[in-house]
Amino acid sequence: MANYYSPTHLVNPTVIPQQPQDLIQEWSLRNLTLATTTMADTIKFLVKQKLLGNSSMCDTCNRLRMIHQDPAKTDTIIWECPNCQYRSKKSICEGSIFSESQLSLVQLLTFMYCWAEEYPLFQCNKESSGMAEHT
Repeated sequence: MANYYSPTHLVNPTVIPQQPQDLIQEWSLRNLTLATTTMADTIKFLVKQKLLGNSSMCDTCNRLRMIHQDPAKTDTIIWECPNCQYRSKKSICEGSIFSESQLSLVQLLTFMYCWAEEYPLFQCNKESSGMAEHT
């Protein structure tokens, strides 16, 4: 499994900016691509930008869920409770703007960047690895 901060946290909580102005950075498509070369890098990047949660509490027992590999999922990891009888599971994207998407986090992030930079839609599609026309 990818190297995350701990079994219950994706990144060290101290590296997540606390002030909104600390999140604003100048990015180019090249820099974004380099910062998100693997799924683990992409997830860590999104956590540091406060676009994904860094941890997850179980709704049943109120304990921290653990990070688990799930190759069947688009983004390859999920939160799973080690304490509950039913081992409740949750997508790392649940509760974020990425939930309910069938696209990978890399595709979504690239598309969002291109759209924010006012690229033409066909170019956004091309840069984000060719999403379907109806997406």
